[in-house]
Parts: sequence; C-alpha cells; structure tokens
Amino acid sequence: MRRAQPDSADSAQARQLADELDVEIGSLRIILATLEARRRTVVVRNHLSSARHELAALLVYRHRLSDRFGV
Repeated sequence: MRRAQPDSADSAQARQLADELDVEIGSLRIILATLEARRRTVVVRNHLSSARHELAALLVYRHRLSDRFGV
C-alpha cells in the first residue's frame, strides 16, 4: 500500500519539528554525559534512567519523522 505524498505545509512542519527534536536530543545527550560522570547517588541514577528513557522516545519520534517526511 502506497502512502500519499505529504504536502509542502506538512513537510515544513515536519522539518521544524525535526529541528526541535534534534536540539532536544543533543541537550539530552549532554545531560546524560554529565550524569554518567556523577552517578554516585540513587537520585542521580534515577535521573539518568529517566533521561535515557526520554532520549529513546525522542529518537523513535525522530526516526518516524525521517521515515515519513525524509527530514
């Protein structure tokens, strides 16, 4: 089954969302690197786990945008 081609407005919104996701993904990677260096306490380990989960979710959304809109 073929998908309909997205119109230019959808593509523009997808590009904007992709850019925003890329910024968030970059920020989370920095946070993860910082937390990895300091994972001595339970609280930090919990934050690290939460940040990893959020990063994984954002990467899935980014991959779906790439698949659907090629951005």
